Amino acid sequence: MKVMVRLNRKRTSGTVLVRRETGDPWLPSTWPGESRLLHLVKKALNAKGWHLVKRRMWRDGHLTDDARAHLRSRVVREGRPVVAVFDGKYMLRSASEDFTNGLDVRLDMINLGDGRLSKPRKTK
Repeated sequence: MKVMVRLNRKRTSGTVLVRRETGDPWLPSTWPGESRLLHLVKKALNAKGWHLVKRRMWRDGHLTDDARAHLRSRVVREGRPVVAVFDGKYMLRSASEDFTNGLDVRLDMINLGDGRLSKPRKTK
C-alpha cells in the first residue's frame, strides 16, 4: 500500500491518496472493510511520523452514525493543529471496495484545530 499526503497551498486541508500494491490484503465492501482500510492507512501514516489514532466520529462530538470512524491527532492541544482524516464520500461509494478493485482512494484531511498543517519532520 502506498499512502501519499497532499496539502493545499494554504496548508489548511489536504487529501490522503491510497494506492493498492501487489500483496495488499483483500478487504470486504462492508463496514469492517472500511475500518480495516483506515487501520492500514493509520499504520502507514504513523510510520511517517503523523501520530494518529482511529476513533469513532460520534465519540469526538460529530453528528454521524455510530459506525463512522476517522483518524485524528493523538494529542489534542489548544492552539495547535488537529489533523482529521476521513472518507468524505462514504455515502457514494465503498472505499474498501475501490481499494480491493485497484482504484485509488482519496480520503479528506482537514484541520480541526488552530494553525496550519505541516508534514512531520523525518527522523533517523
